[in-house]
Amino acid sequence: MKGDMTTGSPKQKILSFAFPMLLGVVFQQFYNIADSVIVGRFVSLDALAAVSASYPVTTLFLGIATGGGAGAAILIGYYFGAKKTDVMLTSMRTSVLTFLGLALLLTGGGLLLGDMTLKLLGTPADIFALSGLYLRIFLYGLPFLFLYNVCNAGFQALGDSITPLALLIFSSILNVLLDLWWVARLHAGVFGAAAATLFSQALAALFAAFLLHRKVSPWRKEGTYFDIRCFRELIGYALPGMLQQSVVAVGQLFMQNKINSFGTAVVAGHAAAFKVNTLVMSSVNALGNALSGYTSQNLGAKQNARIRQGFCVALTTTLLMCGSISLFACIFSGNFVSVFLEPPVDARALGTGVRFLHIVGPCYLLLAVKICTDGLMKGLGNMKTFTVATLIDLCVRVGSAFLLTDLLGYTAICLAYPFGWVVGLAITLFVYFKNRKDYYGQ
Repeated sequence: MKGDMTTGSPKQKILSFAFPMLLGVVFQQFYNIADSVIVGRFVSLDALAAVSASYPVTTLFLGIATGGGAGAAILIGYYFGAKKTDVMLTSMRTSVLTFLGLALLLTGGGLLLGDMTLKLLGTPADIFALSGLYLRIFLYGLPFLFLYNVCNAGFQALGDSITPLALLIFSSILNVLLDLWWVARLHAGVFGAAAATLFSQALAALFAAFLLHRKVSPWRKEGTYFDIRCFRELIGYALPGMLQQSVVAVGQLFMQNKINSFGTAVVAGHAAAFKVNTLVMSSVNALGNALSGYTSQNLGAKQNARIRQGFCVALTTTLLMCGSISLFACIFSGNFVSVFLEPPVDARALGTGVRFLHIVGPCYLLLAVKICTDGLMKGLGNMKTFTVATLIDLCVRVGSAFLLTDLLGYTAICLAYPFGWVVGLAITLFVYFKNRKDYYGQ
């Protein structure tokens, strides 16, 4: 069966599944970087700061969508691995309906509370209106964002990482072209950047739904459109992932409050450097999700011996990748940050970005081990450890930022990230080594 990862070489299966996902991350980050460069250079430093100030709020909604999608992929992948195609299709349909309903609720709530949230974040007055405009347009696109992510979960659960890659390449290129036209050519500013994202995201989501419908056509008459038992299982798998991603986003909301207090130049410099952080997080999460999908299929097929081999492959690949990015971030930090800043480059903004990369960059290896182990835990259905480690990571990160800011200034923000990762990693590794015999049936 195409997409089946329960037979064949574990190394070949997991790398061939993960590679398109990693390539997708490259294109996604290409869009994100291009978007920031276009806004920062063709509009103004204030415009870049305005988009960045709303970033923690948009990340919250994006985290709910991606976290829930990762949970849905594990559930659907389990039944696909077990060859129970009727339950698999019912789970898929239940997930789509659930996600669309949730997206509509979040859109309404976000529109009502968006301005209040930006005020609570301490968004500087000179960029408040632009931040609010960007956030409102983003919220209108939430149904498409959730539809795309749940369809992406369906493809990944079936072992197909090529179709999501093609859709991501399409939407990323379209987004950049629209950015260049609306922002650089028509001077539509922040509105043009937000509208370009919404339009390209909507097309990608509709295409994804159409292609997924065709992919499951051999089993189209099986299962039902909504099942309460599948809904409960979906909540069990999706809620921890949504909580984890939400916790990360909420933590970033608190962090952004502190960052905003340093002024527009620091906000812009941090935003530029944080693109590297986003690239690392997205890449490692892609490998973690690939490992989760591989693990859930083999768990459903009761191929426990293959799970350990897959984990070793994913961990080795992730460490090599993060090590390379860390080296790049430290050596070329100034060149990277300056790309996002309007000439003449603001010295304080540049210094802020360089400091972040020099402190956080070397610690990406710790993050690699943590997220790979988290991916294994999720694939095995151990959501409790994954959730607890994330919550404690958040508490350490936010707590250290607030406690040390008066003493260390912006450096405290930089140190907060590795502090949280170290504690989260320690918890995850402790549980992993304690229970690894149970995981592999040895």
